[in-house]
Amino acid sequence: MNRVPSSRTHHARPGPRRGFSRLDLVVVVLLGVTLLGFVLVFLPRQRGHGLRVQCMNNLRQIGEGIQAFHGEREFLPPARIADGYATWAVLLAPYAGREHPLQTWDAAKRFVDQDVKVRRAAMLIFFCPARTRPAAAGPDGAMGDFAGVAGNGDPKHDWTGPNANGALILGEVLERHDDRIKKWRGRVTLQSLKRGLGYTLLVGEKHVPDGRFGEVVHGDGSLYDGRHPASFSRVGGPGFDLASSPTAPFNSNFGSAHPGRCQFLVADGSVRTLAIDTSADVLGELTTRGD
Repeated sequence: MNRVPSSRTHHARPGPRRGFSRLDLVVVVLLGVTLLGFVLVFLPRQRGHGLRVQCMNNLRQIGEGIQAFHGEREFLPPARIADGYATWAVLLAPYAGREHPLQTWDAAKRFVDQDVKVRRAAMLIFFCPARTRPAAAGPDGAMGDFAGVAGNGDPKHDWTGPNANGALILGEVLERHDDRIKKWRGRVTLQSLKRGLGYTLLVGEKHVPDGRFGEVVHGDGSLYDGRHPASFSRVGGPGFDLASSPTAPFNSNFGSAHPGRCQFLVADGSVRTLAIDTSADVLGELTTRGD
């Protein structure tokens, strides 16, 4: 009798599994090192770039506020109305958005006569996200990372007074009654910037040495307090170079937490990034009105 062939297929038994060879191990290690290098180098760079972009956006918002302020008042906001009164940051608050924490600020009154809660109300657009601060406000008032450009520091043009040669300088009081300023105006207009809007700096990142945040003597008092010029204004030019690093000494100058660069708002509304080794003479040209 003939047997019917079985339909089952006979499979060969699998051989023993091959383990990792030395070559496989080397490949895995190389891939791991490459991935680690990516994490340690590329990602921090991307984070730093993101923080710099956020800082630029804050400066652009400040620029939009300045343009709106000028459109309504027909002059640039002064660095401060007068000694001890509101600064440019306070004056721009209403132009930064309908809802802002300084709505009850009375510009006719001195800084010290404002409600403490209002004085200490911080606004995010006045901070650089790359700079690590222990607090956004001190006992006197809110701080900030930006300062108005008051000039090039030429001693012939006192940067804290009415003869400063920058764009954001001391205001002019027109009417005053005791401690109340009833009428005032700015001294500078966009039309008076002789170098052109694209070549005149308005606001920049102010330098505060690491570990000195919140200290008035190092230019980090309240951004709203018109008593201490270096807290809301700075200069740039010969003798006032951009800070070489976050640990550089305080010099009423500009500087940032972005490695190798410092960012500024330009009068045309753009934001310009300057290398920290920019010539002091070139910097001085950009920080003056060109009168």
